[in-house]
Amino acid sequence: MSIRTFLKRFTAARYLDREIRLLQYVLGKPDCRLLPPAYCHCCSEFTWRYWSDKYEQTLRTLVPKWHLGTDYVDYMIKRENVFCANCKSVSRMRLHAKTILRLFKFRNVNQFVKFLETNPSFIIYEAARYHIFRHEKIKSLKNYIVSEYYPSRTFGGEIKGVLNEDLQKLSFKNETFDLIITSEVLEHVAHLSRALNEIRRVLKPSGYHVFTIPIDYSLPKTQTRAVLLKNGRIKHILPPAIHGDDISSGSLAFRDFGLDTHKLLEHHSFEVQDKNSVFITQKK
Repeated sequence: MSIRTFLKRFTAARYLDREIRLLQYVLGKPDCRLLPPAYCHCCSEFTWRYWSDKYEQTLRTLVPKWHLGTDYVDYMIKRENVFCANCKSVSRMRLHAKTILRLFKFRNVNQFVKFLETNPSFIIYEAARYHIFRHEKIKSLKNYIVSEYYPSRTFGGEIKGVLNEDLQKLSFKNETFDLIITSEVLEHVAHLSRALNEIRRVLKPSGYHVFTIPIDYSLPKTQTRAVLLKNGRIKHILPPAIHGDDISSGSLAFRDFGLDTHKLLEHHSFEVQDKNSVFITQKK
């Protein structure tokens, strides 16, 4: 038996063992339905998926309290469900990852990582800790920078080994990044114009910002839900909409994006594409 044949068998055995363990994991979860396996663009694996009935019910209970369009509930459920059993990404994250890979003509995450390893001058910033791409090697790359948002701590420094950044006042130099990734972030910044100006400032010429935001397509214009006052207090215009996040009990949405989203972005000198609710903006 050749070494190559042995390695192929070894790899296949490891894959089969992993899939059996993931299948057992899904079948052991209450209120979950197993879905056929499919390719995941976040972790670059062909593996099981599952639908969380519990999560669907949570959204059906929570979202109507935000006083948005009737179709918005189903829209949120579809994009925030269908979990990858391997990396726990949801539909929205996989579509986000797929859009970025296609934009830069990468077949998969592995090819993406190899490119970054051999091109250290190509620098990426993700305003979350490895939220979209779930590949272990990315964590060791110096040109893939991530941050979190701890409002009560000093910005620009590290907390638990991760940068603490405010998208409205980034600590990075002008024209630093080739790509900026934000996922469900812009609805949570108090001052949208400041955040968009900062993103534009730190992007290199012709650099890209690829992001997702929830949109209520029944709204002709983006509406304000809350305002941050000069004294630091928050004035609520609509009932508080708290979206779940990974590092706290939830984040307040300051706005609901509507059909004028393209105009808002173009106003800040971005060229805009919308790929199935994943926005690609390029610095002019």
